[in-house]
Amino acid sequence: MAARFLSQPVCDRLDLVADPVREVIQKWSTAEWIREVKVAEIDPVHAGGADLCEHYGLDIRTGGNCVLVKSKRGAQIRKAACLVPVATRADLNGLVKRTLGARQVSLLAHQDAVAESRMEYGSITVIGLPEEWPVLVDSTLAEAKEVTIGSGRVNAKLQLPGFALVAMTSALVLEGLGDPATAP
Repeated sequence: MAARFLSQPVCDRLDLVADPVREVIQKWSTAEWIREVKVAEIDPVHAGGADLCEHYGLDIRTGGNCVLVKSKRGAQIRKAACLVPVATRADLNGLVKRTLGARQVSLLAHQDAVAESRMEYGSITVIGLPEEWPVLVDSTLAEAKEVTIGSGRVNAKLQLPGFALVAMTSALVLEGLGDPATAP
């Protein structure tokens, strides 16, 4: 039997989100849909995508993993974020590289990801990242009725409609961003 995933409106529990996430949520506090954005406190041991979904009985197809990347083209270095379904991997060497106009794309180093996102590893999310970072979201998550993603704190997760996720991040929605053929 799955553990209980008890979500509540995020505006009532801003203590469960990282500072940059809280800033974005407060910016959208008057949006009609903000009460649909929820947060749940979780056991940090089960913070990882597939484990989270299995432990709490969540749909793996609507669980999102955030991947922070660094792209290079000549001397230009650009950071970006990808949000893909849990059971997939971001198509870094194909779609991400083409979309960012890069010659090379690699994962952002662990310590850089934590420092630059100002979030905890294991719950970094696309909400609240530096504004100059492009946010790429797999179309299946953008179109989902409800998506489960990080809150910026390893002891909590957000649940929100895909359209709200896109609105809060100004995301570029891409079909096939998450490549199931390369899934772990």
